Amino acid sequence: MIRILGLFLLSGLLFTTLNAEQKERDGGPYIGVGYGMASYNDDDYFDSVVDSNVASYNLYAGAFINKYLSVELDYIKSGQFNVIDSTTSKTTFNYTSITIGALAHYPTFEDSLDFYAKFGAGQSYVSMSSYDGAALVVGAGVSYRIDETFALRLAYDLYTFNYDSDSRGRFNMNMQYAYAAIEVQF
Repeated sequence: MIRILGLFLLSGLLFTTLNAEQKERDGGPYIGVGYGMASYNDDDYFDSVVDSNVASYNLYAGAFINKYLSVELDYIKSGQFNVIDSTTSKTTFNYTSITIGALAHYPTFEDSLDFYAKFGAGQSYVSMSSYDGAALVVGAGVSYRIDETFALRLAYDLYTFNYDSDSRGRFNMNMQYAYAAIEVQF
């Protein structure tokens, strides 16, 4: 996965030098769809996490306030994580989150390459209903504008959430998500 992300970044840098005439982004909405790998950390709540890396997807929509700041609404759905619980039975679940965040952008190469950092909050849902609650998300990424409408994004997001067990205390769980996305800017 790291090699694929590196290859996308390298090809984006090469295309940037070939496509020097880009219009600057003054604001406006965008939507995107991404696909990548999610990794789950349960803070030792389960006896073991059998499949800790699963394919996942996300959808997002946002609006640029200016070329340095945007707001974004994200939806992520993970594949099936397999874990073994305290009763030694195998359990599967998936993680879903809806968050809203602010993105600070640093555009370079005449606005065709855009580095960003993200911070947001929202609601997380684990298919085992007692694990629902608030989630925080932080992330970083880079996007390459192919033309005035389309962009490619490579990103990493970290979703953190807590689970309070009546008998075992508090667990600080998280899900890491690295993905590639295609984005349409209006």
